[in-house]
This record gives sequence, structure tokens and C-alpha cells, in this order.
Amino acid sequence: TEATRAARIDPKNSEAWSYCGSLEAQMGDCRAAIESETRSLKLRESLDALSEREQCLRRLGQKAEADRDRDRIRQLSSRQ
Repeated sequence: TEATRAARIDPKNSEAWSYCGSLEAQMGDCRAAIESETRSLKLRESLDALSEREQCLRRLGQKAEADRDRDRIRQLSSRQ
């Protein structure tokens, strides 16, 4: 996709990777979305990327990993 190409052009752009993950999730490719959101989170932690990854992890039945993301979302949300 265009978003994937943009992220590969600027691989240190966390927002581009998160956008890729969102598009991949919308297309039903949760594995790719998890990978993109994880790349985004390695660059910069964000509630959007964590939330998208949590939802995809749940869709794939990866409850423990999804619960970790949910807990981190709660921690970050309580600080705002």
C-alpha cells in the first residue's frame, strides 16, 4: 500500500507505521497490523498504536499479549 511505501521511505516515522497498521487492520490483516503497530511503538509509544495492536491481538486469540497492551493503555491514560 501507499502507507507501507511511505513508512519504508522514512522507517523512523512512528506515525507512518501506525497508519499502516490501522489500514492493515481495516483490511483484516491483523498479523501485518500487529507488526506495523509494534514497529511504531518501538519508535514512539502512543495510545492509538497500543489500542490498534490490542484489538488485533484479541482477534487472533492472543489474550495475554492483548491484556498487556490494555494495561499499558490504562497506565498511559491515567497520566493524562
